[in-house]
Amino acid sequence: SRPFGVAILFVGCDEKGPQLFHMDPSGTFVQFEAKAIGSGSEGAQQSLQEVYHK
Repeated sequence: SRPFGVAILFVGCDEKGPQLFHMDPSGTFVQFEAKAIGSGSEGAQQSLQEVYHK
């Protein structure tokens, strides 16, 4: 069993503009335009893909 599986969304702003990163339990960072995690994220992610379909 996994003791704690934590995923985090990091948001910040710099000279490039707003930045969004997702970190999974392994520590891997991935940049996104839009991202949903947690309970109900499947439906939210589907809605985000309709709006941010890059």
